[in-house]
Amino acid sequence: MGRPQKPITSSPALAELAQWLRDQRSRQHLTYRQMAHLSDLHATTLQRAAAGASVPTLAVVEGYARACRADQTVAHRLWRAARYEACQKLGQRGNAQLALRPELVRDFADLALMMRELHLRAGAPSLRALQHRAGSHGELPRSTLHRMLSGRTLPSYDHLVAFVKGCGASRETTRAWQQAWHRAERTRRSGEGAETSFRADLLHELRSPLTSVLGFSATLLAKWDRFTGDQKRLMVETVDADARRISSLLSDMSHALYHGVAADP
Repeated sequence: MGRPQKPITSSPALAELAQWLRDQRSRQHLTYRQMAHLSDLHATTLQRAAAGASVPTLAVVEGYARACRADQTVAHRLWRAARYEACQKLGQRGNAQLALRPELVRDFADLALMMRELHLRAGAPSLRALQHRAGSHGELPRSTLHRMLSGRTLPSYDHLVAFVKGCGASRETTRAWQQAWHRAERTRRSGEGAETSFRADLLHELRSPLTSVLGFSATLLAKWDRFTGDQKRLMVETVDADARRISSLLSDMSHALYHGVAADP
């Protein structure tokens, strides 16, 4: 079996994943060279996956589990938890623990927050991966996905269903998301007046880019030396784009409020 691996000192979810991977290899009495032959992955890649230093890709975890004849369902669950934990540390959302409960959604602002939380808990898959997973459930372009998750557009019913299924939601859970969309749409169309609808739309439009600006700027200030030049540039460009979006929204709001007041009898 070779030299014993170093103790796992990583964060809880990642440590649990790494320990589970090690246990599966020990159970099958396999060397990494043997596993490489069974999984079509390099032995070093498999060894790094069980080291617990960073979250491996889902494909590597699947290959590791396949070589060890381990339960893929467990592998996916542990990987999603480790990936979610890593996303929190990178500042991809605030520190507040958001309950993933679509039954609490009241409007599209709530729905957007829940969608981002679902995306993170699904392991923050790439837009390409989400598009591929949702392919059998209807067309879901990556550009649409990006606008939905960044809060730049309200999701249509079909796009929401494709998104939650792409995140691996069960049939029962998908029904809860469908009901959430209908509640949000009723709120948008409610007879409480155009002012309520305007405020809800504005809150939704402002909250998403503002959250992005605050999250990325805080991450850069706290962990500047940990990122590469390309990563820093990407974050700064995202902050710049979202700040410009906020400025444009505020300009539109001022125009709408002025003309709305002027139009009153």
